[in-house]
Amino acid sequence: MAIYILDGGGIRTSKDQGKRLFSELIRGIDNPKILLSFFAQPEEGEFVVV
Repeated sequence: MAIYILDGGGIRTSKDQGKRLFSELIRGIDNPKILLSFFAQPEEGEFVVV
C-alpha cells in the first residue's frame, strides 16, 4: 500500500523544520520509505514573478 501526501511547501521555515509533521505521518508504520521532492528554487538574487 502506498500513501501519498502533497505538502504545499514552507516546511523548512517552521521552527522544527517539519520534524513533528514527519514523525506524526510515519507513526505506526514499520520501515517507512519517504521520497522528498524539492522543486526548483530560484537562485539567490533571482526574483519570481507570479
